[in-house]
Amino acid sequence: MIIMNIFKTFTFWFAIFSIFVCLFNYFGYEDKNLQFFIFGLEPILYKAVYTETFRSWIIANGNILWVGYVLRIFSGLFYGIILDLIVFFIKKI
Repeated sequence: MIIMNIFKTFTFWFAIFSIFVCLFNYFGYEDKNLQFFIFGLEPILYKAVYTETFRSWIIANGNILWVGYVLRIFSGLFYGIILDLIVFFIKKI
């Protein structure tokens, strides 16, 4: 029963999407990193890349570092949790 409920959450699907994007980038199918940063629509990573302190942690010589992959997955989880909380409170009302 709980497993079926997991498939209905935004957190699960955003985490799966983030992992697939990271794997897609890691194996070299995306050389411009456009999908990794979702064309600038993902505000946390997009802002971090253009902040000089975080840029060197995420990108080196045009390649994404392991910290960038971890941040991509955690940002996906964060957005999923926020959306799940919004749905929960809307259903509660």
